[in-house]
Amino acid sequence: MLGQAISLIRADKADAGKALLLQLAPNENFVASVRGEAWHHLGILAISEGDEAAYQKASDSLATDSEAFKQWSEVLSQRKSSSDIIGKARKRRKIPLAEKNLEAGNNFLAENKTREAVVTLESGLQYEVIKEGNGTSPTADDMVEVHYHGTLISGDVFDSSVERGQPSRFGLKGVIAGWTEGIPLMKEGGKRKFFIPAALAYKEFGKGDIGPNETLVFDIELLKVIPKPSPPPLPPKVDANATVPKFVPKVDANATVPPVLPPLPDDNGSK
Repeated sequence: MLGQAISLIRADKADAGKALLLQLAPNENFVASVRGEAWHHLGILAISEGDEAAYQKASDSLATDSEAFKQWSEVLSQRKSSSDIIGKARKRRKIPLAEKNLEAGNNFLAENKTREAVVTLESGLQYEVIKEGNGTSPTADDMVEVHYHGTLISGDVFDSSVERGQPSRFGLKGVIAGWTEGIPLMKEGGKRKFFIPAALAYKEFGKGDIGPNETLVFDIELLKVIPKPSPPPLPPKVDANATVPKFVPKVDANATVPPVLPPLPDDNGSK
């Protein structure tokens, strides 16, 4: 069970692996060495996910007199100390970059705002109409099929369905705020260029090739609106207090009732 949990975690199925570890770690039917290792792996997962409460639970569970638990407790504490040191160093490096990106993005948007073709919304989102569509506009509850080309303000491409040659589908509630606000302004067949401030994108966190507080530029073509499916009909309401009517067969008053015939005689002629 422990080996299966570790294999799932290494296969990027952390939730399934964690579920097995949570069954194993507190179960006293398993030997202490196995339970201790399970708590250790739960602590490591908590460190990687930034879940301080889960880490503390794992750490406290290992703080016993068991020699097997003590061994894993020491390993987990060392890992946490190393993680804290690395995290602080990364944070120190990240803050100046975040400030630099935010300033560059604000300057870009301020200058871009002065262009006649650019519309600036109250949220700070900017867009330029490349081609008006003539189809349906999506709502925030819909899915859309789009072609998009995403760049930083430097022009560096970070993602592009156009370059992949394959359009993508997204639910508008599962994308960055700039898309959730901007794409419903379009119609099927339309093309727009969106200039998205960091606050409506990935903020100070960044993602992949997108640094902290990066302003993003997207060329988007809305190919298709896929409405949210209607919910299934509700089952008929049943009145628990209702009286079920008795079944009364319908009798035809004009029908002829067949006579009851006497029994047939036996083969020997007896009555």
